Amino acid sequence: MLDLRDVTLVGESIGGVLALTVASALPDRVKAVVASNPYDYDRRYADGVRRGNVFANIAIGSYAIPIFGAINAALENRLFLGWVLRGGFYDKRNLPRDLLAEFDRVGRRRGFRYVERKTFAGWRSWNKARALYKNVKAPVTFVYGDHDWSKPA
Repeated sequence: MLDLRDVTLVGESIGGVLALTVASALPDRVKAVVASNPYDYDRRYADGVRRGNVFANIAIGSYAIPIFGAINAALENRLFLGWVLRGGFYDKRNLPRDLLAEFDRVGRRRGFRYVERKTFAGWRSWNKARALYKNVKAPVTFVYGDHDWSKPA
């Protein structure tokens, strides 16, 4: 076990929630937290991603349906992924092709789709994480952009 102290935690999206909840659980070990667009606002399964566009809403929403969702997730391809991800961009041209290719490659790893669906399935706990933030003793920097999709739709 590592005996880490004076740690700075940095996370984006769900990682921002994780950084904040870890800092709340281990306040004497964390010296600072940077949370970029923490994903703690869902009102339904995969809400943040689904707000990107109509296609993302239907496709990603289907992942919550038993059996059918697993099949849809397994059928995901680079074209589909690009449509979904571009929904989160203010300027749709700003999704680099090499980044999309990397996301596609990683998404094809064995077990990835299962983990992805299970992560989305935990959405109800993300809102509850906010109650833990008051226990964070370290300085916290929240980072949001002018056009973040975490802003109310």
